[in-house]
Amino acid sequence: MKSGSHDAWEFGTVNAVLWFGAMAGPLLFDPICNANPRLGRRGSVLIAAGCSLAGSIGGSRSTSWQGLLGWRVVLGIGIGAKASIVPIWESEILPPAKRGRVLVSWQTFIAIGLLTGSGATYVFRHPDHWRYQIMSGAL
Repeated sequence: MKSGSHDAWEFGTVNAVLWFGAMAGPLLFDPICNANPRLGRRGSVLIAAGCSLAGSIGGSRSTSWQGLLGWRVVLGIGIGAKASIVPIWESEILPPAKRGRVLVSWQTFIAIGLLTGSGATYVFRHPDHWRYQIMSGAL
């Protein structure tokens, strides 16, 4: 792939759009957390987890780069929403003696997830196995 080719721009856009979706996630889910007393933080985390699951499954089943781009936005929104809701929710419900330990475990599990994702990328490194790499996020 040449650095100035159209394919390089498609590849870069599909990879970068996840992080733009992650920045939009907290903005979209804040009204659900605060304005809707029925759902609250628990319902918001459930919806965000559904976005993450749907983004992984949908991205692995996409047939065009535009479809993959759309599913990566959905995945990013779910990731960003969970990353902004869960630490605050934990700090609200935990007793002060356990708060630091559990909040550190949240970051530890994020790091473990990144490690397993890198491992899945290595296991499914054949160019025809890109769908398995994207689907590994659903696990």
